[in-house]
Amino acid sequence: MKNALPIILCFVALLFSCGSKSDEEYRAKERKKMQDKIDSYTVDFYKALKITVRSLPFRNDFDSLNKDSIKPEDLVQQEELTSIQDFVLNLFHAAVGDEEAQSFSTLDYVNLAKGFSELRDNLKNKQEDDFPTLLEIMDGMTSVVNDHEPVAHQMGWSKDVEHMVLFALIDGSRSLPAGFGLYELSQIKEQDLPDNHIKVFARTLKAFAYLENGFPYLAEEIMTLNINELEAGRVDLSALSHSSILEAKISGPDAALKEWHGISAIIRAFSRYKMDREDKQELAIDDLELFLADAEEIGIDNELTWVTGTYLALHNEEAEEALKYLNKLEKSEHLGQDELEVVAKIKGYVEERDTEKAFIHTRDQLFTGKMVFKYLVKKADRVEWKKMWNESYPGKAMTKMVTYIDTEYAKVKSYIEAKAKFENLLGGDDS
Repeated sequence: MKNALPIILCFVALLFSCGSKSDEEYRAKERKKMQDKIDSYTVDFYKALKITVRSLPFRNDFDSLNKDSIKPEDLVQQEELTSIQDFVLNLFHAAVGDEEAQSFSTLDYVNLAKGFSELRDNLKNKQEDDFPTLLEIMDGMTSVVNDHEPVAHQMGWSKDVEHMVLFALIDGSRSLPAGFGLYELSQIKEQDLPDNHIKVFARTLKAFAYLENGFPYLAEEIMTLNINELEAGRVDLSALSHSSILEAKISGPDAALKEWHGISAIIRAFSRYKMDREDKQELAIDDLELFLADAEEIGIDNELTWVTGTYLALHNEEAEEALKYLNKLEKSEHLGQDELEVVAKIKGYVEERDTEKAFIHTRDQLFTGKMVFKYLVKKADRVEWKKMWNESYPGKAMTKMVTYIDTEYAKVKSYIEAKAKFENLLGGDDS
């Protein structure tokens, strides 16, 4: 029997190894779930709308844009064609025109859903990036009327940059389907992005989206790519050297590299926490230490470093170090009343030398992914280039366009969902 023991142990080990998944298997499962969200009826509606707009003829005259110039492919029913034409005209008036968009009736929304339902099949084999970008179309139609020079080419605009911008606007709406944003991200070809710093930013946006949609392994993978590229010195961040999201006191290309390395590390940390695996939890601690080291080296001293420092100090059972950060947090002007009460409770546990309870409260109530992401977004909103974008012609036009789609989609949503659930009502398949 002694000779059989090694064999039995090997067999047990084999059973356990067969039952555990590799990271790549988890990623493959997440990619499949993400593709299922993209391959949906509602996203097909959005794609059909975009192709309809992007396939419009170039013309330097907004007034000449009329129903005759909006001819999506092979729609049989005139009333459905009319609804799509009116919708696209309204979209342009909302984005770049001065006239108020006309209102739609219930029947108009039904015909709109039916019209895009027919378009869906006709446009399955078409790629929207075979056509000019939305900004180029708006440029061509408004440059004479609004007396501005076309800006798309001047500012290095590209289809991939537009997909990135549209994702950010859609994600900010919080009411449009998540599939719309995931579709935009899926269309970004990283190799075609104009600059390395834009690639770093695009990967960070993708990681946010992956975490929001429950894909931590994909988020970990793309943030690891960011970190590796930054550590290898393959990224020039000169363009970001004077625009610190986290308000670093030290500026310059090296400081920008440290900041984005730290941001990538803290996002990867939360990706790993979402995996609920002990090995990943320890790696997450390493990532948080990376973030804190980067942040403190370039003079970042704010709520994000304080809460990270508190978490790490309590994890290491360093009560005095935790109190140093907690004292700063309790004086914060940016934390809400509920968060300040949590800070006071944690500080009380630390002062009573109950670091275990303090750590649990920090982990579960204060140092959460939601809190960190909310803080990062709030800081990003204050960066100068974000303000410049919001005040620019393309920034205003793209924001107005997505706002219009958001508002109108809420009204047509029930008809689109009815088609998706009851394919016999409007015809076609439901995928």
